[in-house]
Amino acid sequence: MSRVPFLYGLFAHGLFAVALALVAWEPTSIAGFFYHPRMIAVVHTLTLGWLSSSLIADSYREGSIGRLDRIGVVLWAATASGLPSHFWIEEFGGMAWSAGALVILATAFSLRGLALLATSERPWIPRMIESFAWINFLATAAIGLVIGLNRTHSILPGYSLHHAFGHAHLAAAGWVGLMLLARRLRNPRGDLWLAASVIALQVGILGCFVVLFSGEGSLLPVGILSLGGWISIAVWILVRWRSLAVLPVSLAALLTAAVAIHLLASGDATAIPHWLLIYGVCGLLWTLGGAVANGWTATLPDSLAARLFRSWWLWATLLGVGLVSDRLLVLRVGAAGLALASAAGFAATLAWMRVSRRV
Repeated sequence: MSRVPFLYGLFAHGLFAVALALVAWEPTSIAGFFYHPRMIAVVHTLTLGWLSSSLIADSYREGSIGRLDRIGVVLWAATASGLPSHFWIEEFGGMAWSAGALVILATAFSLRGLALLATSERPWIPRMIESFAWINFLATAAIGLVIGLNRTHSILPGYSLHHAFGHAHLAAAGWVGLMLLARRLRNPRGDLWLAASVIALQVGILGCFVVLFSGEGSLLPVGILSLGGWISIAVWILVRWRSLAVLPVSLAALLTAAVAIHLLASGDATAIPHWLLIYGVCGLLWTLGGAVANGWTATLPDSLAARLFRSWWLWATLLGVGLVSDRLLVLRVGAAGLALASAAGFAATLAWMRVSRRV
């Protein structure tokens, strides 16, 4: 077996462990209002360094791997670490260059993924979902580049906070959420119920992105469409598979609904950042990240490191509580636990590499 997917996994765990160790050492660096460079740096470390790297690693378990793919590991590591690093030191020119390199790599990954899907023998519905995910990944990277250029050249109309909301939503729901769904629905029976739910979800995700990014229009219709798609897929899994594995995603959908209803009902602009932080921490960190953690360690050797890494949910919850309540001690404990869990994931992946080489 090629080392390429393992190297992406090692990078994912290693970078996230370093980032969370820095947060545990200096929790005030990400405390307070969430839209500041160091918080954005940590978020990109999560979305690029850990989640995206883990998903790309999973995609490399299929298809042939050549020399360019091995070079891609090095380029991805430099880019996915360079972008949050430039955010951390507030060097926005370097951040834009890193975002440009990321677009090139995202294009290569997406074209490879779409080409594999075109010749895959998997059922058509998971292939459709994964196709949506790759397209959203490329769109997220391109939009991130435009937002980065806007930091120095002011090329976009509207407020930068709106741009950030749209970008984050497309990355979390359109890329990470759909890719996780595609990887878990490997062999479903194709029927119109599931297909219609997936299409409704994708249309809703894109609609929410447009409204959030532009700051114009109503989130209510597209939000209902997106949530309806998620809930319909969850019900389909419960009915067809009689499986409880979908419950974490269902909880995220319900949390999103609660946040949306609160914002629409209150109309209180001062409450929006606080509620968005709750949604971001609980929905992205705890649910989506926990799903990746469980999926990534499902086939790891049953070692102490793997068991430590599976404690990820506990520490992520503490980190979220610390962020939302501004309790620095709780935030520091959660960040330290996450750093330890990611370091354990790094060790477990190394053990997996040794085992696979002997097989």
